Amino acid sequence: MEDTHQPSPESSPKASLSLSHPVKPHRKITPPERKLQGLPPSPPASDERKRAPTVDELPQDIVDLKRKYEKGGEVSPLTSFPLSKEDYTRLRPKLEATFRRFDYEPRHERIIFRMPSRIHDIFAQFIQDAIFNALSELGRNNEDVRPFTTKIVKAATSDIFTFDNDDPVAKQRSPDAQFIHVGAQQPSVVVEVAASQDAKQLSKLAKGYIHDTWGDIRAVLCFALNKPDGSTISVWKPKYEREQGSDESELTYEQVVQSQPFRTPDKNPMNQDEIEQSLATGVRSNRRVKRRRVSSSSLESMTEEDKKKWKDKDRLVKQKLAAEDGEYKGGHDGEPSAKRAQEARSCTQPSVVESDSDETVSG
Repeated sequence: MEDTHQPSPESSPKASLSLSHPVKPHRKITPPERKLQGLPPSPPASDERKRAPTVDELPQDIVDLKRKYEKGGEVSPLTSFPLSKEDYTRLRPKLEATFRRFDYEPRHERIIFRMPSRIHDIFAQFIQDAIFNALSELGRNNEDVRPFTTKIVKAATSDIFTFDNDDPVAKQRSPDAQFIHVGAQQPSVVVEVAASQDAKQLSKLAKGYIHDTWGDIRAVLCFALNKPDGSTISVWKPKYEREQGSDESELTYEQVVQSQPFRTPDKNPMNQDEIEQSLATGVRSNRRVKRRRVSSSSLESMTEEDKKKWKDKDRLVKQKLAAEDGEYKGGHDGEPSAKRAQEARSCTQPSVVESDSDETVSG
């Protein structure tokens, strides 16, 4: 390194002529940065140590959940925490880097972490592969459906995003399995798996998938494992009720398979030949559709008051429908849409209210 040391006035050539003692040679000086190399950094100042957490740090209760899970502690497959929309938007990159799967409900400002067991994940993967293999076999044996089945993709646990009214923050769901047609915006079939203690959430999840996607999700397969009477499958699909004196249909949902056992309590298979689900109906109709708002309660907790409120309203709706003409049928034909942008639909977006309201879309 070049010597940048400047001689003092006493050691300059002119001054040395008047000195009687010899001049010492210049000493090479090491820059401060080299001297400090390898030494530990200085501790932060006291005011820095007291500084608030940085904006990308997660709340402590969420951090504690992650640590407990990593240490093998007992953690619920569904664990929720309140989280404002502002914090969710700000922390989302950190959340995605820390947790593999989670749902977010902006209306309730609640995040729900999914931490399924290994058996849960293995079963979901098995179901997804079995359905996909059956579809592939169907396409190989039937030339009429082959162009459709060859464009069905396994989307696994990819997040599903939907928007509620004018809320800029999307609702996020991470299903256990799903199937989507190439070019479609939403999957046509979704699979959810739950252990016995979480099976009560399956019907709410199924209704939410159908409602939030305006019926784009044509079937939700719900598997409840290890129930006292054996493991069961339920299937939910959208249902369209023609409004009297109108060209619109109301979007609701129906349970077309009612908790059918497929495995005995001692884990032996049963009813295998009766359980089959076709994805060929996963095409969005072109009818004008209204939808009824789902219950305002969060996924993870529905109070008894919410349940009574929902049952009372559901009873009134059924009485109204029973007094009208028979169920409107039809509108299921048509080719798969190459792209169905939700914002391109003619939607009437009412304000968010706690009571039920109607929304309209023409597809």
